[in-house]
Amino acid sequence: SQTTCEGGIPLWIYAVYLPLLFRAKCVEWRMLRVLKAARCRALFSMGFILGCLDNADWVTDGAFPVQAYTCEPMVTAAFAKTFSDSPVWWPLAPL
Repeated sequence: SQTTCEGGIPLWIYAVYLPLLFRAKCVEWRMLRVLKAARCRALFSMGFILGCLDNADWVTDGAFPVQAYTCEPMVTAAFAKTFSDSPVWWPLAPL
């Protein structure tokens, strides 16, 4: 149940993540209720759905360095070097 190059990240990562996603969406729904904007159609709105995808993107972004390290340590070293060589503090680096 470790990250492998062939199998990707283990399923237990997703099992841990799904309750967190559910909680985040419950908090969002409560906020919509406070703002008097909670309607059933809001659950199927593009904003709500894209919010789920954005949240899932954070999980895969976090898993990517582990996956890259497992698959190719040399690529990971080169990837890390780009951050250390950057003249800009990485959160402020231009896209």
